[in-house]
Amino acid sequence: KSLRELLPEYLEYKRARVRPNTLADYKHQLELWAFPSLGDKLASEVRARDVISLLNNLDEKGLSSSTINTVLARLSTFFNYALSVDQARQNPCKKVETFRPNGRSLVQEPWSLEETKHALSKAGGSELELFINFAVFLGLRKGEILALRWCDVNFEGGWVQIDKTRSNRRVL
Repeated sequence: KSLRELLPEYLEYKRARVRPNTLADYKHQLELWAFPSLGDKLASEVRARDVISLLNNLDEKGLSSSTINTVLARLSTFFNYALSVDQARQNPCKKVETFRPNGRSLVQEPWSLEETKHALSKAGGSELELFINFAVFLGLRKGEILALRWCDVNFEGGWVQIDKTRSNRRVL
């Protein structure tokens, strides 16, 4: 079967294993980014070079490394399913390294002291002031800041509880 023909089966399989929003994301990422170039290929015919070519094409379209790597992850999960139902001989994504444009690291360098001072001075009095202060002084990531709720802040105790984090729950 082609990747496109295998998709409904795959989504039905995943439906009992992931949340509805996650399932919708799987479908969206595959249909929007992977299937225009790979969708008509038989699952058993897709090779690592095809996946690498896809990732390079997505980079040329201006997609972020994060989005490109999400597509790679979704495609890899899809091929794991294809393997389990004997529609593929291998998972070509397993042979492909995480995408890094021009070999650069995916981790961004932290701001310099001058950049930090500049951001803090420009943000002063704006809607971004609290956001920038949380990021700079508490070392919070964007997602951690955006996930904060009033019940996470204890003004009397002088602490903030971070529940939605990549690592562990923390209290700062």
